[in-house]
Amino acid sequence: MSLKATQKKTAGWKGIYLGLITIACFLVVAPQLAAQQNLDAQQQNKQGQQSRELTQVKQQAKEYAQKLKEIQKSAMENNPDLKKKRNEYQELQKKKMKNKHIKFSTRTMSRFITLILIHMIIAIPAMTQESIQLSIASNTELSFDGTSNVHDWDSEVTELTGQGAFAQSLLNGSNSRENPVKDVKVSIPVKSIESGKNKMNDIMYDALKAEEHPEIEYELISSEVIQKSGNGFTLQTNGYLTVAGVTKQIALQVKGKQLDDQTIEFTGSKNLKMTDFNVNPPKALFGAIKSGDEVDVKFTAVFSK
Repeated sequence: MSLKATQKKTAGWKGIYLGLITIACFLVVAPQLAAQQNLDAQQQNKQGQQSRELTQVKQQAKEYAQKLKEIQKSAMENNPDLKKKRNEYQELQKKKMKNKHIKFSTRTMSRFITLILIHMIIAIPAMTQESIQLSIASNTELSFDGTSNVHDWDSEVTELTGQGAFAQSLLNGSNSRENPVKDVKVSIPVKSIESGKNKMNDIMYDALKAEEHPEIEYELISSEVIQKSGNGFTLQTNGYLTVAGVTKQIALQVKGKQLDDQTIEFTGSKNLKMTDFNVNPPKALFGAIKSGDEVDVKFTAVFSK
């Protein structure tokens, strides 16, 4: 057999094999494709059925809602009181929507009221706390000590007025550290300061501008108990001191002692500078004698009924 005849015979067998393989593949795949198509068709039918059922449910719900509305309308027409209540409810809802930017929730309002009550509970004791009014007694002592380039000098106050409101707890021996002194004001006439020398007095009054500002004044701002023992205590105070028309805030530590149930004694001292109050230190003998700038203020103040 020639070579060409052999090649033709081989090609023929290959064609037969390929045809058989194709037929076999078709026989295997075709049922699977048919099954998948059938499954897809069933799925589509099922989805269509569900969609139709959902549409029916929606339609029924719409019909029921319409029937309910008709029933409500009929009930309103037959019952004027019910209709009135419905109208009131609708008006209330409109107002709530209109003012929703200022509406408080129940919880917010509850917290707000609670805070107010707490504030009132805290504030009421302070407002109702008992205090006793005392005036500065005649045995109060107040002095000024200074220096000069020649010798030291001192002056005493011979007249002053003042009053204060003191917590009752300060007088009954309580260990409370509440603000014990509610209000204290003291006024000192400049010309009540006495050095024992008329010329020195005139120079001092002139330096303190007595004609323009005849009073030295002190007003308490705050006080706090920093130590307490028996009938004695120590206060840290702040107040306004006005000298020659100039007011400065000064801090002062004061020791207090209860003498009896209506008398309190305070002692303390403070170093001040005349120039802080725009007061020029006094001079005498054409400037030959010059007073120092610093002055030590010492006091024993007694407040009683």
